[in-house]
Amino acid sequence: MRSYTINIIPEYTADPTVRISQYDKHYPIYFTIMDGDTEKDLTGMTALFSMTKPDNTKAYEECAIADNKVLLFVTPQMSATAGNGRANITLKQGTRIESTSAFDFVIDAAAAPEEVWSEYEMSYYDTVLSRLEEAVQAVAGASEYATQAAASATAAAASTAPPTVLCSGRLPIPPRRSWSATACTATWSAPTTIIR
Repeated sequence: MRSYTINIIPEYTADPTVRISQYDKHYPIYFTIMDGDTEKDLTGMTALFSMTKPDNTKAYEECAIADNKVLLFVTPQMSATAGNGRANITLKQGTRIESTSAFDFVIDAAAAPEEVWSEYEMSYYDTVLSRLEEAVQAVAGASEYATQAAASATAAAASTAPPTVLCSGRLPIPPRRSWSATACTATWSAPTTIIR
């Protein structure tokens, strides 16, 4: 267990440097929050840890309050990238919000495991993979439909009888793209046939 003291008054005391190892997870860190020279009463407050990681991305984690100290559990997302980051803790009580001064949060390099992904990242990549699989199936279905349509068009073009539309009591009318509200049917027949 590591413990640090942070002040909510900027530059009142020297900011601590928090050190963890790369890929640490579920490691507890306790913070005593000071208000000048006195320990801040955290009764009824909530705490949020926020940091800019060494790769300039952000990490946020809700903290517990235990024995009037802020308790942070290190997550894989916080410790994935080695280097120097900056962090602070925000305290909330109703509409009142206070933040500690920023402090260094150093992640020392360690031997990398095969993969370190947060639950959010795993969920995101699972969703992307699922959507890619759906897209591949849709493209395969569209390709099959296009092949069938091409075969139908080839068969229709090879047919010797031209398409003719016959209307009751009239001579054959060549097919058109749009029709008026008359009762006509499209058929494949010899042009001399009349329906009465």
